[in-house]
Amino acid sequence: MGADLILAVATMPKTVGGGMDTDAWKTAYHLAINSLSDEQALNLYGEAHGEVPEETHDENPTRTQAWLPAKVARESFRPLVDYIDADYRDCGLYKVGDRWALITGGMSWGDSPSDSFDDVNILSSIWWAVHGE
Repeated sequence: MGADLILAVATMPKTVGGGMDTDAWKTAYHLAINSLSDEQALNLYGEAHGEVPEETHDENPTRTQAWLPAKVARESFRPLVDYIDADYRDCGLYKVGDRWALITGGMSWGDSPSDSFDDVNILSSIWWAVHGE
């Protein structure tokens, strides 16, 4: 057995005229992150990190901030949006049919084939969780 070629693909939202608009795409992904339910945010965070953030208490120990773990999960996704217009050597924007997509990948023997592979997969999962496309 040899290595397998695996790819991670995060599709970009359609733009007017089908052009490349990284600012609009980044805004759309931030809105998608905001739209994740608490359960979706925690599930995606768990897939990415193998665990979910724990509940914490604020200055008033009688009031648990149950929403905080989901907020931590959502905020951890925000830096991933920067892949859309970053100049990384292991991923890039390509037009596939009538859609633009952020694509990364490579040969793998069971591990991630590129530094950005897991992050692009998370971006794709966020979009699918919110928009189903």
